[in-house]
Amino acid sequence: PEDDWDERLRTDPGLLDRALLRTTSFPVPVVAAARGYAVAGGMELLLASDLRVVADDSQLGLTEVSRGILPAGGGLSRLGRQVPWARAAEIVLVGDRIPASEALAIGLVNRVVPSAEVLPTAEAFARRMAENGPLALRAAKEVMVTSNGRPLDEAFAIESRAAGVVMRSDDAREGPLAFMEKRKPTFTGR
Repeated sequence: PEDDWDERLRTDPGLLDRALLRTTSFPVPVVAAARGYAVAGGMELLLASDLRVVADDSQLGLTEVSRGILPAGGGLSRLGRQVPWARAAEIVLVGDRIPASEALAIGLVNRVVPSAEVLPTAEAFARRMAENGPLALRAAKEVMVTSNGRPLDEAFAIESRAAGVVMRSDDAREGPLAFMEKRKPTFTGR
């Protein structure tokens, strides 16, 4: 170790995993807002998020191979699950940056907006999600993460278990009732 950070990484190997959201048990949806270059670790943080807003002049990439290293902060494991294989392979193996417009075209980001609108757009996503039922929101993310890549029968079983819990909640009664009464629901998280 050359400094305190290196020593902390050496003594706590899970520190980097936590910093890069390399855990499937992170239940809260994450919205990323990026301007400029989102490369290497920055790109891996984007890949760890659920919704992504980037500036129209941003560039994204996993450039590590051009430096003789690997994007091992989650990039290799996540990218091929999130975009078509050939595009993921090009991003990883060539190591070039791609423009925001291309990231949008391949489904890597949700929105591309002018730089000044990045944070307000990301905050709008967060506010909109905050209006939803918290139990349903967390369960939906959990099912999406834990069922990803599994055979359909296993994925359906995970989905059914989560639905069985959420559908018995007070929030599951409140949401449809509020809809029928033409009012905003008041979710309690119970």
